[in-house]
Amino acid sequence: MTESYYSFETRYLSSLTKVFADEELTSPSFNYATCLQNEVFSFQIAYKFVGEPIKNLTVDVQSDFQVPVRVRSVGLVPSEYPSFYDHDDHGKVKDQYIPYLKPQECGNKTEVRWAAITNNEGIGLMINGLPTVEVNALPYTPHEIEQHDHGYKLPEIDKVTLRINYKQMGVGGDDSWGAKTHPEFTLYANRTYTYCFTLKGIEMK
Repeated sequence: MTESYYSFETRYLSSLTKVFADEELTSPSFNYATCLQNEVFSFQIAYKFVGEPIKNLTVDVQSDFQVPVRVRSVGLVPSEYPSFYDHDDHGKVKDQYIPYLKPQECGNKTEVRWAAITNNEGIGLMINGLPTVEVNALPYTPHEIEQHDHGYKLPEIDKVTLRINYKQMGVGGDDSWGAKTHPEFTLYANRTYTYCFTLKGIEMK
């Protein structure tokens, strides 16, 4: 019988810190921070484990301030391109949109085996990847997001924009300036990409 080694570490970091799964994290953790009144304060919690991956990790956020607290999970790269792939999302389409200071791409789901989108009566679409796809469901079109520089300028929510994609390329910028996307997250223009999925109308009781 061999003895196995296991460790788990958490670190509180600035939201601007770049975190990569395959690189050693050198940024120090912090215990306190300040912000101005009516200013949005953002931070991230990075965790590292050695041994078997941890499933169903629960984050409990408590605040002494009477202000909204929003929690968002990301995956093995410091953005949503791609995002985490162990999905179990339930909620409204409008909640998939992240209200960044400037409207931008968000909400993409990767390695999706199946997804269902329904209205309040349970009528909608079932998407099945063959074997997997990427799914994005937002209350705005990409054109609407790109054409507005502030969230309050976005049109009133009256639709669902559903996109079923093969892959979405990473954004790069590891150095906060001009670094190119890592090769494993790059979609090259001189290649042919093929993917398959099925769409089926459903009525969920």
